[in-house]
Amino acid sequence: MELAINSYIQAFVSKTFSVMYYKKSNCIGIREKKGQKRQVFSFGGQKCSLTEDELRGWSVDVLKRLQNHSTKNTAKWIRDTIKELDA
Repeated sequence: MELAINSYIQAFVSKTFSVMYYKKSNCIGIREKKGQKRQVFSFGGQKCSLTEDELRGWSVDVLKRLQNHSTKNTAKWIRDTIKELDA
């Protein structure tokens, strides 16, 4: 499992955002790397059926999307996508 997580991290590294996984709440937080280093949004949650590896896989897509889209649009996109997967 650790190897799979590391491969996600090596697959794409963002210069402006970082990914945090919160085990207790089964959620991914997207944080700024510079400035105030605040969390800009999160996705997943206790009601989400996706595993840690699946959420981390989606976080790579989120980081890539953040290069060309706003945080607001990206947050809406990933939440809608995960909602469809859980349905």
